[in-house]
Amino acid sequence: MRSYLLILCLLPFIVIACDSDEPQKATDTPSQMEVEPAETVPETPEATSPETETVPPESEAAQEATEQEQPAEAQAMTGEQVFKKHCMACHMTGAANAPRVGDVEAWAPRIAKGMDALLMSAINGVPNTAMPPGGTCVSCSEQELQAAIEFMIAQSQ
Repeated sequence: MRSYLLILCLLPFIVIACDSDEPQKATDTPSQMEVEPAETVPETPEATSPETETVPPESEAAQEATEQEQPAEAQAMTGEQVFKKHCMACHMTGAANAPRVGDVEAWAPRIAKGMDALLMSAINGVPNTAMPPGGTCVSCSEQELQAAIEFMIAQSQ
C-alpha cells in the first residue's frame, strides 16, 4: 500500500520530468550524414522586386495578423490539449481519488461550487490530496487551466 501511495505522490513529478520542452539532440554527426553544399545564388538587382520585399506592418490590422502567426508553442493550448497532456493520467483513471471525467456524481458537488473555486483548486492544488498546484502543468496559464476545467465539466454533466 505504501508503494502505491509513493507512486501516486511521485507521478506528477515523473510526468513533469518526462514532459521536457527541450529539443532533442541529433544523434548523427555531420561526418556520419551526407552533406551537400548549398547552392549560392548571387544577389542581383533583378532578384529583389517590390513584390518580394517585406514591408513593416504599419496598421493595427497588420500587427494583429503578425501576432496571430506566432509559433504554436507561444499560443495557448486548448482545454482538451491541456487535459490530454497534463490531467488525463489522474482524471481518466481516478488515481488518488481524482474525480473521473464523465462521472456526473463525482463532479456535481465540485461544479456546484462554481468555476472560481474549481480554478483556485487547480491553481493552488487541493490540500490533503494528490492534486498538486497547477495539476501537473507548471507552465499552464490560468486561462489554459480554466479551459481544461471547462473541458472536463463539459464531459461530466
